[in-house]
Amino acid sequence: MPRWTVLGTAYSLGTLTVRNTHFLLTTSRRAVLIDVPEDVLPRLRQMGLSPNSLTDVILTHFHPDHVGGLPLFLQNLWLAGRTRSLTFHGPPDAINRARKMLDLFRWDRWRGMFPVAFRSYAGPGLLPILREPDLWLDAAEVRHSVPALGLRFAFPESGRVLAYSTDTAPCEAVVLLARGADWLFHEATGAGAYHTTARQAGEVAKQAGVGHLFLVHTDPDPEVRRRLEQEAQSTFPGPVTAAWDGLTLVW
Repeated sequence: MPRWTVLGTAYSLGTLTVRNTHFLLTTSRRAVLIDVPEDVLPRLRQMGLSPNSLTDVILTHFHPDHVGGLPLFLQNLWLAGRTRSLTFHGPPDAINRARKMLDLFRWDRWRGMFPVAFRSYAGPGLLPILREPDLWLDAAEVRHSVPALGLRFAFPESGRVLAYSTDTAPCEAVVLLARGADWLFHEATGAGAYHTTARQAGEVAKQAGVGHLFLVHTDPDPEVRRRLEQEAQSTFPGPVTAAWDGLTLVW
């Protein structure tokens, strides 16, 4: 039974209770972490996920609020006794820079370090990442200040689809990723280069024909989030929710 858990919903300036935006998807075969802004191991343990359960990590792009916790996260998995191989996925820029960052800590010298693989994706259209009976995961290059990948999770057994924009300006790639999706998690950082307002996120959701729009990567203030919901509702006729840390979808 697939489970999507929102681990954080804030933009770069998070709080003690509202963390930077990142997610966890679990299926019968995979446990996929989307971005590593902090050491997420304590939170995963709270959810009953053992250090060996994670199978994949997606780095959507190389900005501190999305990859800043990577060295400590990897070290803590190692210290917790992980033995299973872990695969990192992302755009070439993020993968190359992540490896350089890890090299500063001489991680290849950690005795008994578990196997780690790196895979990068670039090009036009949908880029296949995983193909399994219960999960098809695709990415697409979106429009941000550094190379970034949005994501589309399709679940053949149920016919459900979930999409995530990551940080991006409004673009056709997100519409492609979200086409007919049941749920779209779209950033709503606000006006500015390479980001999206809540109103624009609503326009993208309407164009893609999604069922439910969730706003993420926002100001953590509850009042601001209520206003963002209203802004998105002015352009999107379906339900709009400013997502919160801990929100979980199960189907």
